Amino acid sequence: MKKLLLILITALMFISCKKTIEEPKSALLSPVSTFKYKIDGTLVEMNGSLAENSKEGSVIRKHNVFNTSASYYSLAATKDYIHTGDGKMPMHFVFSTNNLSTGTYSIANGKLNHVNIIKFGGTKAHWIAPFDNDGSIFIVNVTKVTNGFADGNFSGNFSSQRIGGSAIQITEGEFKNVKILE
Repeated sequence: MKKLLLILITALMFISCKKTIEEPKSALLSPVSTFKYKIDGTLVEMNGSLAENSKEGSVIRKHNVFNTSASYYSLAATKDYIHTGDGKMPMHFVFSTNNLSTGTYSIANGKLNHVNIIKFGGTKAHWIAPFDNDGSIFIVNVTKVTNGFADGNFSGNFSSQRIGGSAIQITEGEFKNVKILE
């Protein structure tokens, strides 16, 4: 009887010590999404995915044009969005295309519908739009579109629509692993 009890206790110990093999969490997560640029030499970073976090990061969304077969894509990036006066400058591009692919997108070639940036001054937001009458060009290069994510770079000049037309310069713009929501 003692032997049977000892065997039963030993068997229960082995069963209770059985380990399960878990799938690594890194295999289930999206790649790290980054979005950054310099505005008049000051670095702005808005890292993360708006597809997963509604307050910071970037995302590309496909939009269908009402009552047509046409569509377009928009890339939005933000940090603390418009909810606070101390938020960073949200950036928004609209690509005039039914199918986002690698290439150069600009207002001059008709592939970029518009680009907006909000520059916060205290609690007031100021919309800024690219120059279109002085020969300056705002360019977005989409360098990679793979597995539902996009990479690219951008730069150009903006004029303020609310601050007397003062100019700002966007340089070293870069986005990586931005989620594309179709």
